Amino acid sequence: MMQNLEAGYIPTIKRIAKNMGWLFIATVVTRILSLVLIVYIARQLGDIDFGKFSFAKAFVQLFIVFSDFGLGIFTIREVARDRILASKYLGNFSVLKIILSVFTFSLLYIATNILNYPRETSLVVYIIGLSFILTSFAELFRAIFFANERMEYSALLIVIEKLVLLSLAMSVLYLGYGLITLASAYLVAGIVYLLLNITFVIWKFAKPKFKIDLEFWLSSIKSAYPFALGTIISMIFLYIDVTMLSKMKGDQVVGWYSASFGLIYQTKIISSVFLRAIFPIMSRYFVNSSEYLKKTYEKSFKFLFGLGLPISVGGAIFAKRIILLLYGQDYVNSIVAFKILIWAVVFFYLNTFFGYFFASLDKQAISTKLLAISAGVNIVLNLILIPSMSYVGASIATVISEIVFFGLAVIYVSRTAYNFSPIVLIIKSLFASLIMGLFVYYFKEANLFLVIFLGACLYFFTLYLIGYLDKEDKSILRKVVRGS
Repeated sequence: MMQNLEAGYIPTIKRIAKNMGWLFIATVVTRILSLVLIVYIARQLGDIDFGKFSFAKAFVQLFIVFSDFGLGIFTIREVARDRILASKYLGNFSVLKIILSVFTFSLLYIATNILNYPRETSLVVYIIGLSFILTSFAELFRAIFFANERMEYSALLIVIEKLVLLSLAMSVLYLGYGLITLASAYLVAGIVYLLLNITFVIWKFAKPKFKIDLEFWLSSIKSAYPFALGTIISMIFLYIDVTMLSKMKGDQVVGWYSASFGLIYQTKIISSVFLRAIFPIMSRYFVNSSEYLKKTYEKSFKFLFGLGLPISVGGAIFAKRIILLLYGQDYVNSIVAFKILIWAVVFFYLNTFFGYFFASLDKQAISTKLLAISAGVNIVLNLILIPSMSYVGASIATVISEIVFFGLAVIYVSRTAYNFSPIVLIIKSLFASLIMGLFVYYFKEANLFLVIFLGACLYFFTLYLIGYLDKEDKSILRKVVRGS
């Protein structure tokens, strides 16, 4: 039975590997470009203006979900199950998203005026808001790439968008322009990204059928709203700390915190690539094969935990060198925040996976409930810790909140048919991370990149020696690599 299961599973693994390859290349390139951009912006603007800019982006994120309302991920799931529906979804949802986009910008405008932010900050919020709305609109068309498991198109377009953004943003800053012009660069990049996605989808996959079906709208919104609610709570979870810091401690503190948080966000590279490739597969397995779905859950948990933990350990050790190398002495206060926030990485990897997993089971409401509890914990902790501990308190609140979500998700899954015990693999990964940690700590003053490379090699070699990969993992890996 194991051989039959493996034989049926190998083609899927190969397809996942192919899509992950495209997404990995694109994500590596875009993360590098994003990192270069965020560091350049931080250095050029200084901590105070960088704090204003970071606040504007975080504040917009609290509203941008209303322009999508869960329709993007809902489209991926439904079109992955029946690709003939692509034209119907594109046509109906395009009109619906125009209405949602107008509503979103109106909310953003009202909220900004109620909070009475300075004119420059308000203008940056409006322009960034428009750029994010355009990007959100593009995600509807990008969903068709994912549903058809043709990630190469998504990879190409996201790289082009980042190159356009990087070129424009660095040019305007180099020429001496300020926040308003920088925000406008984001708007232009958003327009380019939207037009490219529309063009490629119509060219390669499906043309929207603009036949308005109100009953379809209502049924889709009813099915998609748990995704939207989950995203709303997720955005609150991720970005409310910046908004609270802005009001309670000022722009400079936001700049210090955002410098560290921005780097932590870049570590999503591997998990985001993997999860975007695996989600359509899990959605089909929920309908076709519970056995394959359980296997996918176990392999995904192992993969993400094994990759997230060493990043947290190594990041904590090299926090000072990383911050000073990238941002300089003006951001020395970001070091403490980075040392704390880096421990959220492994939980963030797994928590994002749980979100996708629950969605594939049509249990997105569960993920939403867990996010609501965690977001509530985050807000309460921020209210308690920020007044006395400033950005350090916000960092602690973020990590604790991620741990809360992880614990609740594990408890829920343990009561389902997809439960398995991860204790042994967690212990093995902890042991390998300890070995790696001792090595990099001893050589932490040596060449940074060489020590990171050797530490990673030592970690994965230790995992291999202690049997983190079982026989089935190795067999699947060999067949995927050989293409057999």
